[in-house]
Amino acid sequence: MAFYYQAVGTILPDFVYPPDTSIPVDDSTGPLVWVFLGAYLCFLLCIVAYGFAKTMGLCGLKKVASDDGLKDHFVANRSLGYMVLTLTVFATVYSGYTVVGVPGEVWQTGLFGFRWFLTPIIMFCPMAMINSRLQYLSSERNYISPIGFISDRWKSRELTTLCALVMAFPAAVYAMSQFKSMGETVEALSDGKIEAFDAASTFCAIMVLYEVFGGMRAIAWTDALQGGILFLGFILFFIVQWEFFGGIEPSAQKWNYLATEGLQLFPPPAPKTVFPPGITMLSKWQLESWFTFAFTLFWSFGFYPHMVLRYQAAKSASVLKFSNAVQPIGHCVVMLGSIFTGMIAYRWFPYAIPECFIGDTSAPGCLSNDEAKGMIFGKVVRRAIQENLGYNILGSMMLAASVAAFMSTADSAIHATSSLITLDIFKPIFSAEYYSCGPCGLLKQETILLFLGKVVSLGVAIFALFSSKIDMSLSALLITQSAVLMQIAPAFWLGFYKTGVKAHAVLLGLIAGVTISIYFQCYEDPTGDGRCIRSPAYTSWYEPIDGIHPAVFGFIVNVATCLVVSLIPVGHLRLCRIAGDEIPDSMLAWNADGDQRPWRSMPWCFVWWGGVLLCAFTTPWWNSDAWEVVDEPMGGETAKLFMGLPEWIWHCGAFGVAGIFCIVTSLIFGWSDNANPQKTVAVDDCPAYTNDAEEGDAVTSGQTGEDTQRSVELVQTQGAVEEQDYTKGGQPRSAMI
Repeated sequence: MAFYYQAVGTILPDFVYPPDTSIPVDDSTGPLVWVFLGAYLCFLLCIVAYGFAKTMGLCGLKKVASDDGLKDHFVANRSLGYMVLTLTVFATVYSGYTVVGVPGEVWQTGLFGFRWFLTPIIMFCPMAMINSRLQYLSSERNYISPIGFISDRWKSRELTTLCALVMAFPAAVYAMSQFKSMGETVEALSDGKIEAFDAASTFCAIMVLYEVFGGMRAIAWTDALQGGILFLGFILFFIVQWEFFGGIEPSAQKWNYLATEGLQLFPPPAPKTVFPPGITMLSKWQLESWFTFAFTLFWSFGFYPHMVLRYQAAKSASVLKFSNAVQPIGHCVVMLGSIFTGMIAYRWFPYAIPECFIGDTSAPGCLSNDEAKGMIFGKVVRRAIQENLGYNILGSMMLAASVAAFMSTADSAIHATSSLITLDIFKPIFSAEYYSCGPCGLLKQETILLFLGKVVSLGVAIFALFSSKIDMSLSALLITQSAVLMQIAPAFWLGFYKTGVKAHAVLLGLIAGVTISIYFQCYEDPTGDGRCIRSPAYTSWYEPIDGIHPAVFGFIVNVATCLVVSLIPVGHLRLCRIAGDEIPDSMLAWNADGDQRPWRSMPWCFVWWGGVLLCAFTTPWWNSDAWEVVDEPMGGETAKLFMGLPEWIWHCGAFGVAGIFCIVTSLIFGWSDNANPQKTVAVDDCPAYTNDAEEGDAVTSGQTGEDTQRSVELVQTQGAVEEQDYTKGGQPRSAMI
């Protein structure tokens, strides 16, 4: 038995003891894992070959037209269909942290880890509203960049550039963490025979190749394979969790026993942090943490740049409808599978070293050790692998899929960062139509930018790879980048509709929100080494208002700044106005993005908003036993168990399931589109500077009114086509053809 069981000198209940651990799970991964991983890498190399052949026009494949190069590379020519888009969004939402990190967090913190299942449910509501609007506008106005809408709506170069940096930096840092995790995972699977950096370098090289030659289409295909395997694997793994590991109830009983009786069995100097909080209601600090997690995901997740690119790559609105309806179901499968894996691991693979009981809770194997958390998923799956052939195949497939999940997130982050830097920073610099490039002759702007985009992808990948040695918690990183990215939301939401908000007000609000978020994250860095790593769970550091995350406070200041400054009776103040026609008011209407949407169409709007309201109850703020004030990391009042989980989790879960049912049902029956919608073609999503500006706009010198971009709106009518040429000021000139 483990050290602490021997030290007690008494007989403990059966559920406290780990099952037979005589099989050395850390030494026997099995060959099938490498077979599946090798097959996956071969699939990636085939995509590289296909992308190269298509780029060069070889093997009978139609070469991408030079005028469509950027659109094909970054948004796959808006051609992603039902299954590919659904699976690539699924694989993007549920990254490697979902597979590896969530089980480790549950193993360490107990029922607090259920935040990953309960609080994100509500984020699918704004995601559907965001992607419906962006897919419509990107198709009508020809957006390619993730912030093409920001550029087109606000016509402010300084706001566009700041938004690009705010979105690109978290994505690049996130790619860094994925390289670190995939390298460590392969090193663990090989028992140290393959160095983490060597593994990450190999994956990096392959990712760059298929991203450079295949672009978004190649990334989506790899995501589809990885996402499909992951979804199927978790469904089948539920059977293993109950048939072989005995389900979650013994783990819950063990949590409760050690958190109560354990405190008497192991008196000081054994620290409380070696025990999960037990079976308790959420305390005040835990509820505050859950609120922060839900709030940041609600306002930020739909605006991750790699998510926006996928919205804009959808073939049609009906494709998005299908994807939106499937995602909440996938959430239940993957998150519950990951959480249950962590619960099972706490009983089967407890820490077993004396150092955990003499004060060194950061020693390998203790509950507070991040390295031990990252190994939990692998321990559970490798134990199943050794049981029989069926479990071996399933477990090997899931381990390979976990590595693929990290790759999926990394390539998406690299691709999105490249699109932002290329289209929103380099494109305004390379504004001429043609360039003379020595031996290459005369090259079009599109060709130059496509080449730069691929070079940027290579640069971002190399930066992420060599920065992956920086020690950073994935959970802390997710909260930090969501906190910063959340400040982008007002620029989108207040721009989707005719709100009267001014461009300079949005810029000032964004600066205020980002500054507040970063300042309170870093101004008294407890690590002392400048990495701004705060606890992603604990709330004692929240400032300037107790109990409210600084990013939430910054978001409130951001929105207030946008609204208040816009009340000042001046026009849009821009240092550099972006050329181009204004978005027509008709495209900013509440019902512009489709014939029917469940959030605005009768009678399904009642079902939709009813589902949103139900999702608000997935955090137990309404429970009379909640809000007890206790010290971190302890939970609140003792909760009653029912079928392996506290009753309050069943209640919150019931609200969540009912909310998902309402949301999915209203999406299926309340979302429809006209067969022949109005079509507007915009010339450019990132036009050059101009001095043909509105009153109050600052301009750059050396430009003329001829630089103003024009868009042509073709309105299909019965027997006629009306051409409306929108010029500066939005005055149409019509002619019947």
